[in-house]
Amino acid sequence: MSEALKRQVLDAVIDAVAVSGVDDERVLQIADAMGISKSKLENLFGGVDQLQAEALIEIYRDYVDYLHHQTKTAGSDPAARFRARVMAQVIYSLDKPGWGVILDYPALNPRFTEMLRTNYGSSLNQLFEVNMARLAQCILDVQGQCRELTEVTAENLNRDAYLANTELVRLNASIAWSILGMSVWSSGRHTPSIESAEIDGFLQSMIDTHIDGMINQIVNSPVLS
Repeated sequence: MSEALKRQVLDAVIDAVAVSGVDDERVLQIADAMGISKSKLENLFGGVDQLQAEALIEIYRDYVDYLHHQTKTAGSDPAARFRARVMAQVIYSLDKPGWGVILDYPALNPRFTEMLRTNYGSSLNQLFEVNMARLAQCILDVQGQCRELTEVTAENLNRDAYLANTELVRLNASIAWSILGMSVWSSGRHTPSIESAEIDGFLQSMIDTHIDGMINQIVNSPVLS
């Protein structure tokens, strides 16, 4: 019974945070609406912070899996796989902007972030390294015109090999930052430009052009493999 109840609370928090962000009071309101007291919440999860941490790990795992699934289903053209991965990140950010704030702006909640790093840092870091290695492999595939996708998992990740390729590390970081910036800008709609109808009309075209630019950056970079 307690596991089923935990699942219900996690799902409720994940869905609510995806839309409106989160803070301790918001979590307690969600629990109260479900008829769950603060003491019951502590019995189930160990506290509000632990509940938020479990939800964060679950949503980040789902995010990493979603990007990989969209990449795999894009076919044998490596540029199409890269494009699908980038668009998957944009779409996920659009669908779940509240979680994006927590993941991308940890300084806004330093107490929670410190607890997360101390108690759950290794779990999140493993997911992050797999995700970044998959992006690096996408980059290698685009540059090498590899039609067959190379599966990267937590079990077969050779982090030393990726890190030893310093040019790949630099390019991977540049591409990752570029995608993140585009995703954050698209998901929240940059406040100063939010009234610009022209930007709304050209948004998808601008995204497509930006992705084309990243692909050109990859193709024209020094040979990485």
